[in-house]
Parts: sequence; C-alpha cells; structure tokens
Amino acid sequence: MTVASRRGIRFAPASVMGIGRQVVKVPLFIIMIVAVTLFIIMAAVFTLILVLEYDEYLLGVVVFSYPVLLAMFVIAYDRWARFRAGMAAYRSRDGLLLALMRLRRKRRKPLGILQARSDWAAALKQVRESCDPPVIAVCEESLEKKLMAIEELTRFPEPESLGVGGITRWGLASFFVVVAGGLSSSCFLISGSGRFLGPALAAEGASLWVLTVIGLVLLLFTIFGTPIRGFLIRRWRRGSGSFIIGPGFLAEGNGRAFTVADSLLMVDSNPKEVNTEIRVLLLGPKHRRRFRFNSVRDRAFVKLWQCWTHPEPRPELAG
Repeated sequence: MTVASRRGIRFAPASVMGIGRQVVKVPLFIIMIVAVTLFIIMAAVFTLILVLEYDEYLLGVVVFSYPVLLAMFVIAYDRWARFRAGMAAYRSRDGLLLALMRLRRKRRKPLGILQARSDWAAALKQVRESCDPPVIAVCEESLEKKLMAIEELTRFPEPESLGVGGITRWGLASFFVVVAGGLSSSCFLISGSGRFLGPALAAEGASLWVLTVIGLVLLLFTIFGTPIRGFLIRRWRRGSGSFIIGPGFLAEGNGRAFTVADSLLMVDSNPKEVNTEIRVLLLGPKHRRRFRFNSVRDRAFVKLWQCWTHPEPRPELAG
C-alpha cells in the first residue's frame, strides 16, 4: 500500500480492492505449458480409446474436456493468486488493507437488509478512518503515476452536469460483437426476404416475417452492444442532469449524494473490453454507484477525479 502526495488518497493491490470481476492475469508461458501438457495427455487417452475400441461417445468426452480442464486451471490459478494476496495483506498488518478486505466481504450482501446495511456502514467507516487524514479514495497501484499526473484544481469549480455511462472507445470486444451480431442478423433478414434459407424454411411451414423480426431484434442488440450505447447514455445524462459534480461531492437526480465526508471513491483497471478501461465505484453509507470510463484520460473521469480530490471540498453543496 502506498500513500499519495495528495491528502486522503491511497493505493492498494487490485486483488484486495475487489471492485468487480477481475480479469484473470495468468502468465502466458504458464498457460502454454499447461495447454501443451493437457494436449499430450488428451492425445494419449484418445489413442488408448481408439486402440481398445471403447464406445464412440468417450471420444467426444475427451475432446470437450480439454477446454474445460484448461479453463478450470485458469480459474484455480486466479483464485490461488487472490488467496495469496489476501494472506499477504493479513501478514502485513496494514490497517487499510485489512479494512478493505472486510469491506469487500460486506459488499457481497444486499443493502436492503438493515443488518447488512449497518455492517456495511461500519466497514466503510473503518476504511476511511484507517489513516490520517481520512481516506477519500483508494486506487489500484498500477494507476498511481497516471492519476497523480492529472492536474489538481486550484480554482473553485462550479457544480456541473456529468455525462457518464459505458465505454465510448472501440475495442476488440466491440468489433467481435459487430461481426458476430451482423452475420447473425443478416442471415435472419436475408432468410426473411425469401432468400438463403428462406425457401427451405417456408417449405417446412415457417413464417418468414418471424425471421425478419428476429433479424431486426438481433441487429438492434448488435448496435447497442457497441460503444454507441455508451455515447448515447452519456449524452442523455449530461443533458438531463442525472449526475451533478462539485468540489468533494457527486449528487444524483433522485436525491442520493456521495461526499468526501462519508463516502469512498475506488478506482481500478479492467482491460476487458478496452485495454485502457477503468472502473469507478462510489461507496456511501447507504448506496453504491458504478461507472466505466475509456481510460484515465477520459474527460468525464478527469472531471470526476478533480472534483472529488479538490483541496477545498464543499460537501454541503450536495444538498
């Protein structure tokens, strides 16, 4: 755990923070060794089955068990890495790390239960009071240089509407959605027009208009599965004033508010859809709010970070 030069900002390992589903970070050479080893074992078993002339379904079991076993290894490796990180935190006796682990366990329970909400508030308070001055932000260690490079505001920022939403930057996952969804919807639309598989399905008594509707629905899901959705959500929230930010606070249109007086800002990386994607989790005594940003340089994130870490917070303006 490292301490930033700015008051109330701390950096911790991502495995201890546990904001969401972490990307499994298994070294490539280990995956290759395990993959080759499993392949050799599977090939030997496959040959043995052919020589002994066992039932054919065993061949299918062997083939399909290969990716399953490989996936189980990756998951087990990730779990073991998290367990080691947790044990290292316990051995370090670092108050902040221990408080973060307790907070992670409490966050799994729904806040609708009064007892869970009470435990949650106590765990959050423990994290904030684990250091002096109180902690207002906990971030992943790998983001320290990038976050500290963001210019600190010296002027008093006027409260303004914040346009936040999903990812607006294209990545490999987005292109995969476009290709897979585009091909699937095209097949249904072309078949619905009486071509491709249309004649064969019509001969079986299928209604072609149903195929057209399915194709349109798939096309709609494809479009909204891309960064276009994030762009539209951000534009709508910026115009509707769903989130208002100011020095030391974020207020929602429904009356909820997160302030540096009683809440915590958590930031970590999540290179799942975009290799520079980061996640933000705002934790209050009663509520939580998640955001996704393209990168640390995302304009919306920079505004949020500058306001939350402002040297002269004004949480009373949250209303």
